[in-house]
Amino acid sequence: VQEMVRNMADGNYEELEYQIQKVEDMTRKTSQLERQYLYFAKAELLRHKRGKSEEVTELLMKAVHITLPQFDEKTPLYDNLLTFDEIMIINAIAVQYAENRKQTDSLKLGYWLKQYMEQRVLDSRQKAVIVYDISNWLALSKEYEQAYKICDEGVAFCVKYGNLVMLPLLIYNKACALAELCRKDEAKKYFAQSITLFEIMKLDEKARRATDWCKSQYDIEL
Repeated sequence: VQEMVRNMADGNYEELEYQIQKVEDMTRKTSQLERQYLYFAKAELLRHKRGKSEEVTELLMKAVHITLPQFDEKTPLYDNLLTFDEIMIINAIAVQYAENRKQTDSLKLGYWLKQYMEQRVLDSRQKAVIVYDISNWLALSKEYEQAYKICDEGVAFCVKYGNLVMLPLLIYNKACALAELCRKDEAKKYFAQSITLFEIMKLDEKARRATDWCKSQYDIEL
């Protein structure tokens, strides 16, 4: 399961598919609880393969209902204690809403999870992922000022807690929001920062795509 977590975080879907089969074989006779993350991983793999949205959502709901049977896909459960797995699964459901152009539903779930983590003081990595996704959904809704502000909050959080994985992604989203707000000088500064971090972290493909996007979308050369 830890291998699946790492493979999803790294986007290593070929290895994830192998791990899914391995965990499926190991958990055939175990309780449903031990299969929760398996269903989540299957949903993420299917989403990567451009599978049907309904089938992805069905797998995610099957996973979350193992421990949160009352969750109805949209309504925040403010009185519940959430596990790491539940947070990631619910966030994945919010991602599905965004991909189906239902940003209102995505943001509702995203802000609930963000508020939950701020109140419960859970693992910093989780909050950074949620904040990053919220910034994406705000940008899709063309709420660039809000996207910029929440990216700024996420960057400060990553710096405080040493979360280097999400830092360049949040800086990049911050730059995009600034560019959309016609603040190109500031945007150029943060685009350069994000690209440098991608290169330091050996994420050369992301650095290349970021550089190309700056030029093609905002006429910013780095």
